[in-house]
Amino acid sequence: MTTIEITGGCSSSTTRMIMKREMERFGHVDVCHMGNREDPKTEPPWVRFAEPKAADNALEAIKANLVIIDGLVIQAQKSTRRGPPLVSREPREAEVGSRELFLQRARCGGGGGGGGGGGG
Repeated sequence: MTTIEITGGCSSSTTRMIMKREMERFGHVDVCHMGNREDPKTEPPWVRFAEPKAADNALEAIKANLVIIDGLVIQAQKSTRRGPPLVSREPREAEVGSRELFLQRARCGGGGGGGGGGGG
């Protein structure tokens, strides 16, 4: 298992970057998610490491009260939940962005609204 769930000691002002930087002492972090700051019991922060050994090292240090973030000793446990997958950077075929719409309209001679008129 490469994911640990932060079960205590994380304040609502703790930023994702601070948490990630602290966890990277133990190995490469794939994902650092701060959960629901309003309801951390239901949706706690979690950290997914690239290697299981990094998660084990982090958990060992946390259990020995050696990880302090924003002045608070954090608590954690291995997570059986699976976080969302890493976002694919592959372009989607069916997705059409504003640039493509603009170019399509320009090729077809269609176009924007305009004003016109006024004569007088």
